[in-house]
Amino acid sequence: MVPNKGNGDITTLFNEEAGFVIEVAGDDSVNIVNTYTAVGVPCVEICTSPSLSNSYKISVGGASPCINEKVSILRDLLEATSFQLERRQRNPECVAQEESGLKNRKIPQWNLTYTPEPTNKTILNDEIKYNVAIIRQEGSNGDREMISAFLSAGFEAWDVSVSDILSGNMSFSSFRGIVFVGVISYADVLDSDKGWAASQGSS
Repeated sequence: MVPNKGNGDITTLFNEEAGFVIEVAGDDSVNIVNTYTAVGVPCVEICTSPSLSNSYKISVGGASPCINEKVSILRDLLEATSFQLERRQRNPECVAQEESGLKNRKIPQWNLTYTPEPTNKTILNDEIKYNVAIIRQEGSNGDREMISAFLSAGFEAWDVSVSDILSGNMSFSSFRGIVFVGVISYADVLDSDKGWAASQGSS
């Protein structure tokens, strides 16, 4: 993460400088920081040992924790405004049920019924894997998960943006399958699919 030009730990956490946050194994943190620093890229450790319990504690600069609370309570604070808006649009009783249900949610216990193994070229009964284009547009997400799913199924998944197609750098003819991810494309506006269609039609 690139620190801000100001002073103090808090300016590192809340700044508008270009940067990113990476998560690494605890044993690798010192080596990662030193590697970035050695090539002139400022890097600081902002968190250690993320808690897997039902609480979070945040302390800046060794001071007393500014946040030390259960996740359920922090979630209630985060969702409070959204639920107030929901009460104006939906049945208040249903909203109250949803709000109270958040406190009872538990982490899913995932149990695989098989032993994961690398995919191979014959998994699809073909000599080569099928190429599949995972298409993403402005604001869309879920593309990484979609790519992972197709790779796990034995396909050769490609990350392709709409601009790649419009510029002619990529062609649909190179693929046996195409997947359009959506979620919050175009800022989650209504009829965002029309934006996709319009940009495709302009090519």
